[in-house]
Amino acid sequence: MRELTLKAAATEIYQTCQQSKEQGLLSPFFFMVGAGISHPPLPLAAELQAHFKNEAEQYDKTTLPSQSSAIDAYSHWFEQAYPQPENRQQYLRALMEKAFISRANFRLAHLLLEKTVANLVVTTNFDDFLSRALTLFGRRHIVCDHPKTLERISLQSKDVQIIHLHGSYWFYDCCNLKAEIADRATPSASTSFTMLSMLGDILRTHSPLVVGYSGWEGDVFMNALRRRLTAGLRTNLYWFCYKDARSLPEWLTSHSNVCLVLPERGALARKTGVNDQSRDDSGTNEDESGPRAAGVFAGSDVSLEEPMQARAVFDELIRRFALEAPALTKDPVGFFCEQLRSSLLGDREDDPQDDIYAIRSVIEGLAKLKEQQDKVKPSETEGLLERFRNEMRQSKIRDAIGVAAQLQLEKLEADQLLEISSALSVEGPALDDNSDDELRAYDLIAAIGDRLALLGRNQVLMKVRTGRALFNKGVTLGALNRGEEEIAVYDEVVRRFGEATEPALRAQVAKAQAALDQHEDDEPKSAV
Repeated sequence: MRELTLKAAATEIYQTCQQSKEQGLLSPFFFMVGAGISHPPLPLAAELQAHFKNEAEQYDKTTLPSQSSAIDAYSHWFEQAYPQPENRQQYLRALMEKAFISRANFRLAHLLLEKTVANLVVTTNFDDFLSRALTLFGRRHIVCDHPKTLERISLQSKDVQIIHLHGSYWFYDCCNLKAEIADRATPSASTSFTMLSMLGDILRTHSPLVVGYSGWEGDVFMNALRRRLTAGLRTNLYWFCYKDARSLPEWLTSHSNVCLVLPERGALARKTGVNDQSRDDSGTNEDESGPRAAGVFAGSDVSLEEPMQARAVFDELIRRFALEAPALTKDPVGFFCEQLRSSLLGDREDDPQDDIYAIRSVIEGLAKLKEQQDKVKPSETEGLLERFRNEMRQSKIRDAIGVAAQLQLEKLEADQLLEISSALSVEGPALDDNSDDELRAYDLIAAIGDRLALLGRNQVLMKVRTGRALFNKGVTLGALNRGEEEIAVYDEVVRRFGEATEPALRAQVAKAQAALDQHEDDEPKSAV
């Protein structure tokens, strides 16, 4: 077993893929992902379990689970609330079908577009967020969500492929309960096409990049992996740990082919907003880390307090492989024009037959719109704003912060200001390196809050972001031993929001005041 930082692991993965390409080999990796990539928007298992318990109690079902483990309690209350498989499936469908796609799933889809790192994803999740993100980006792909569809998967294929180990919310036979999950890990006497056998085939030639999944030894993936490790792997396995490896079994952590990727210790534990569950105005959360999502059973959860977010892993890989922004984001009109042309007309572009919906006229209209757009030269502000967006799309966070610092805030619309602050409020704390870039992000958020106040748009959300940014700036300054500046920032939080009545703002003031009190207690007392 080796322990690596995120950057070191990304470099090794990049090196391996480059050398494989030079040697005429396919990428030796596949992604193994779990609930950590799907929260938010999906609720945590604890929230789901509370709902199940309340639902069950409406039918006078109050018997406690016989076992105290997380998976046993989750399974017990889910089955008590919804005894029938179809009702459980319909519950999950209602939960997932219209939920917005998480940032981590978008990032993973971005990585799959060029199939540089891998083109195969294995997941314990029931949701279709990744499939929806790939479709939005224009990438066709193959989905396997049942053992009887395993023949669709070819390890030699260059297509993007997704395997749902426990099924998906689309069908009643998805595996939710402990016994159902364990059954997927059991060999079959009637067929060789089982999830266990497929994983055995995959692990013979590929190694997993494990993200957002912490494992349960009764799960089919862990069973297959344990078997395979007895013979060793051709390529090292990289397990991205949310916090540490204490929950992982010894047979895994002691193996020479296993690389544990651990978070670096910064000031993140004190910084606010990282694990916040409140929604912002864009319809997204300011946290991507959350485990215990509905996409996977409770037994494979990871703790909310753990600092390495799934999206951060994908961000680092996108940066290391220097991936271009998706075509949809760079030229949306041209992208949709080409999608319609290739998907609906194919090689019949000059043949009007069967064009019953006059698709050619739609394409021509989009083409004219693109011509008009291409003739309009963007202003300097518009150009900088688009550069900021593009750097964010490519996970070049430091470059994006530098571009944002060049923007004249008074020339931006309120919605544009909110867009920038939303991005910076996530990416600033995520840097967690006490750098000038991190400090600049916090200053920009506060400046945007001031500008929005002048525009009459400084709503509670923006005030909370500003309070967090200032508090985080204080923590960062403290880590840099810039004590006087740190105290001044905490004072500013109290001055700005000390009279606020909103709970979220009161929380920021309380944290700042506690930091000030701590500084006062730490000061040496003069002799009397």
